[in-house]
Amino acid sequence: MTNILKMGLLTLAIGSAFTATDSRAAVSTHQSDSNAVNYCQSFTPGVTNTIRNRAIGAENVGSASIAIACNYASTFNQNDGTDQTLKNVFQLFYNNSSAPLTVSCTLSTGILNDSFGFGSNYTVTKTVTVAPGAENFIAFSGADNPGGASPTLANQLVGVTCLLPKNAIATDNELLWDAEDGIGT
Repeated sequence: MTNILKMGLLTLAIGSAFTATDSRAAVSTHQSDSNAVNYCQSFTPGVTNTIRNRAIGAENVGSASIAIACNYASTFNQNDGTDQTLKNVFQLFYNNSSAPLTVSCTLSTGILNDSFGFGSNYTVTKTVTVAPGAENFIAFSGADNPGGASPTLANQLVGVTCLLPKNAIATDNELLWDAEDGIGT
């Protein structure tokens, strides 16, 4: 083999080794677990607000039910090709009383006029009974979309409003979404 041919083949081999390939990272499910105080606040201002923030959550210490609103940031990377809108939202509650109580929550997605293209707009209401001295949760997922089941909540804008009865504590928010894991395949 001539030296010119050898050099040409060596150049091709080295060039191939350094050529960038489209090796996307694997998509995996990510989870965020946070105290409800980080995401939720009372609708009611001033002295009539009976929500007390605790180290473990937000408790209704009043005699009447009170509404709280919880909203979440969506993570996204427009370059990785995955839909990183939330897949699941779990709202956890603790009953700080000696009688069962019922908590009602409404998931809201999107804005009233979706002229910005954030996704599907809808609401879904669920309730859960929480036994005395126990914890229970409400889960929302893309299966709740009345416009058709989706692998995600089908919108980047997601919030939950809950009506907390006396002695109910919103303790925990768990969020799940899919995104690339940063490890090339």
